Amino acid sequence: MAIIKEKGIVLNKIDTGEGNLRLVLLTENRGKLVVFANGAKKMTSRFNLNASGFSYVEFIIFDGGGFLSLNNIHLLHSFNNIHLNYDKYLSACLFLEICDKMLFQNMDTSHILPIVLYSLYFLDKDIQENKVVQAVFIFKFLQKEGIAPNISCCTLCKKNINANTYFFAEGVACNFCKKTHKLYFMPILQGSLDAIRYILQAQAKNMFNFNISSDIVKELNVASLLFLRENTDIEFNTLKLR
Repeated sequence: MAIIKEKGIVLNKIDTGEGNLRLVLLTENRGKLVVFANGAKKMTSRFNLNASGFSYVEFIIFDGGGFLSLNNIHLLHSFNNIHLNYDKYLSACLFLEICDKMLFQNMDTSHILPIVLYSLYFLDKDIQENKVVQAVFIFKFLQKEGIAPNISCCTLCKKNINANTYFFAEGVACNFCKKTHKLYFMPILQGSLDAIRYILQAQAKNMFNFNISSDIVKELNVASLLFLRENTDIEFNTLKLR
């Protein structure tokens, strides 16, 4: 039995009855954890979990030999402005839902937490447009999980593409392959491909440091959602709310 101190975020809260909650956490050093917070929903609770939805927190956890229970929390940073905008709120909820549904316990997720925190920060500070932040998160998260689009040449015939580029589940395709394969393709501009290339090459702290026009913003967002949908068999409830 031991006391664990871990920094991270709350991905999900599940009501288990009698004022108790089961929390799914994404932590800095121990990956995804499931922790029980007894009495967390009661007015007299010492846990301020309502404020920790989009927050970076230090968790004090009691390890009772495989059963983890929350002992206390210390707020490190709160992304308060996200709650003031519905689109920001939905994007942030999507980030947490993707992590909750795609990450497993007992796996190294140290490469994922910085992506989540930087994404929440850029949403909160309104530095980049919401759709851009969401698209960057999706492409970067999937890349870190081993799923990245090929944009160097036609994914199907391996030839260089000189014109009429199309995007699909695996990356880009040429006009000939688009016509000869029964897959879903969307036309994509060079500016969108340049943005995706930058996202994939950038470190987490720099992944938002680019500017694109409004038509590229829209296309990048559509391409990221297509890539997410085609490469997972998971239904994300947050996407139904837009």
